[in-house]
Amino acid sequence: MALDSLPLFLAISVLVATAYFSASLCRRKDDHYPPGPGTRSSIGNVALIPPKKPWVTFTEWGKRYGPLVHLKVPGQHFYFVNSNKVADQLLEKRSRIYSSRAFANALDLAGWSFLLPAMAYSDSWRANRRLHHQSLKSQSIPQFYPAIEEKVYAFLRSLLNHPEEFMDNTEVLSGGAVLGTMFGLDVTNVDSRALQLSKTAIRAVDTVVSPQFVFSATYFPFFRFLPIWFPVLGRLKEDLVNSLTSLKDMKELVVEHTMKLLKEGDLKSSLVAELLEVNKVNGGSIEEDDRIVNMGLISYAAGADTMVSSVWTFFLAMIRHPRCQEKAQMEIDSVIGTNRLPTFADRSSLPYVNAIYWEVMRWHPPLPLAPHATIEDDFYDGFYIPKGSVVFGNIWGMTRDEAVYEKPDEFIPERYYDKVNDYRDDVAFGFGRRICVGRYFAEAVVWLTIATVLAAFRLEKAKNEQGEEIDTPESYSEGPVLFSRPLPFRCSITPRSDKSTGLIEAFSNF
Repeated sequence: MALDSLPLFLAISVLVATAYFSASLCRRKDDHYPPGPGTRSSIGNVALIPPKKPWVTFTEWGKRYGPLVHLKVPGQHFYFVNSNKVADQLLEKRSRIYSSRAFANALDLAGWSFLLPAMAYSDSWRANRRLHHQSLKSQSIPQFYPAIEEKVYAFLRSLLNHPEEFMDNTEVLSGGAVLGTMFGLDVTNVDSRALQLSKTAIRAVDTVVSPQFVFSATYFPFFRFLPIWFPVLGRLKEDLVNSLTSLKDMKELVVEHTMKLLKEGDLKSSLVAELLEVNKVNGGSIEEDDRIVNMGLISYAAGADTMVSSVWTFFLAMIRHPRCQEKAQMEIDSVIGTNRLPTFADRSSLPYVNAIYWEVMRWHPPLPLAPHATIEDDFYDGFYIPKGSVVFGNIWGMTRDEAVYEKPDEFIPERYYDKVNDYRDDVAFGFGRRICVGRYFAEAVVWLTIATVLAAFRLEKAKNEQGEEIDTPESYSEGPVLFSRPLPFRCSITPRSDKSTGLIEAFSNF
């Protein structure tokens, strides 16, 4: 070989070696995806994600393929985390990598691009989360206790006077607690304009964060240009249009009401008004004003449905498991007596009531799936997880993990007395930097509701005209939305005693 050709030979050799190494690396990465269903990178794999109760399917995949499951479609990787251990390693300890969101584009279509739980990991997300955390951290929640108590006592009165409407009035409870605390709005019935606008505005959000719609919005961006008459997707677009209209009207309503409170100097009844005034005094920006108003709207969108689902699940659990109800009532009577209702100050003295709360959240988590997205490549246990992957934390699967929970399908509050593992009780609220920032507020509303209802009422299966008990199945919504709640059911709700009735009526002018 001529000496003058040696550099060329070496250059070619380096290029060939580099290409071979790169190809080998790609093959090694490709060969080291976790196991999963379907053929490799097939568009048909999308059909494997069911429109109904996808979390149940993902749990079955976990039993078959392992705690980390992989599904590949052209241009996108989906991962399903089915165990507490893997969730702790990836979504908690490596939360920086897994803190983006998969459905940011989808939420743009619904007009909720400012929705904190759905925002991509960014400076804007960090600024919004900082505001939420400062306002709703655990140390801040006691200032909201009076407002929460007012709504819970109103709910108790509704159970006394209109027990057959308990499901509608649960929506009044949750919506009133959030909209009242954030904006000072008085939501007194299910037909309240503020409540109806809010429910319509977030209806589309339920759909666009579902696994199937995340895929559609990602790979068919022309969706936003489809006419309303277009089959299937067109009907969904009509829902999105209605959602946008209601969101616009709702924002106008809360801004107008907040401006009225500011003009009157009434800052105590509205967290948003209080924060706007502080921002004004500090010479803050208009952008911060908008962020504050959005925080109030986000609190409803992110929290109202989950609180409703949790309270309904509590009612369902109590009528299906009367032993648990009786045990909790014995604890309340023993610790508090029958001359008053439980308060937040009693929580540490009511371990079984606390156990019922945590078991409600585990037995049927309101948000069975927590979608994340990776911002860089990662490896776990030898498996490759590329940047931009969609990673679903399967909360349902984790709460059904037999290695953690004995008889996971059964409602057993006592399991929290004898914990033998270090896994979090609050897994239903999500993971890492994406854990629900409003969880302490939601927990306060749901816990006080559970404690006071147990103290004052007897919950039983409804009866038919012949006096026979009506079977109440454990039936929940199936999708395609990401949220899960009990399907409508009947419940017999009666005061435990005349004294219970008197305690509730004493708060008639609260």
